[in-house]
Amino acid sequence: MTSLRSVLRETLILTQLFLRSLRFWGAFTFILSIGFPLLLFGFLLLNLGRVDSARMLYLLSGTLVVGSVNLSVTSLAQYLVNLKVSQGLEVFRSLPIRSVSLIFGIVGYYFIINIPVYCVFLSLLPVFGFTDFLNLPFFLTLFLSAGVLIPVGAFIGMYAKGVEQGSVLSIAVGFFLYMAAPVHFPEENLPTFFRVLSRAMPTTYLADALRQSILGTIDVSRFLLDLAIPAGIAVGLYALLARKFRMTEY
Repeated sequence: MTSLRSVLRETLILTQLFLRSLRFWGAFTFILSIGFPLLLFGFLLLNLGRVDSARMLYLLSGTLVVGSVNLSVTSLAQYLVNLKVSQGLEVFRSLPIRSVSLIFGIVGYYFIINIPVYCVFLSLLPVFGFTDFLNLPFFLTLFLSAGVLIPVGAFIGMYAKGVEQGSVLSIAVGFFLYMAAPVHFPEENLPTFFRVLSRAMPTTYLADALRQSILGTIDVSRFLLDLAIPAGIAVGLYALLARKFRMTEY
């Protein structure tokens, strides 16, 4: 319990530290965090044309999943790579903090930056007729979707050889996680190979859980399975992360 309190305290301090960089970026930071998801959503709408409520459910829930993947994989990996290349990790090695606190501090920073985009899409749900999403399962799934893939971003950030490699890997892995799974589109629209592969991907189950909670019609056994599988994957990834990640090694 003491260790958990220490991690939480260190995470809070580091998040506040990283947020100070917003003084240099200002409103431009939020333009980027809101702009990309909205552009992706608009691109899909333009290509699909007029869509019914069932397809709109996939687009809106899928965009929320994309936001979580970008937060925990792409943004985290690129921040860690930049820290490593710029010798910024040397500073954190000199501090009495845990490695995991640094990771959670970076994620906390990006989560706060992305609050506006979550607000935008939460406000869009009622516009498109989804009014029953304000429930505990919805917010529980959003929280889990951001947390499950944090180790993936951390591994990319740790092992990438440079900024370019880290950027390419983080974007490619993130793209694969939501485009090779039934996130924006129903499973039957995927090629057979991806249908099989998607069964092992946490984004498949998180997207399904989000769709159920947005509709406000929860199939309890199915919903619990949708959460249990990503949670099990997360336990394995975090255990591996705890063994492999030491700031003194990178």
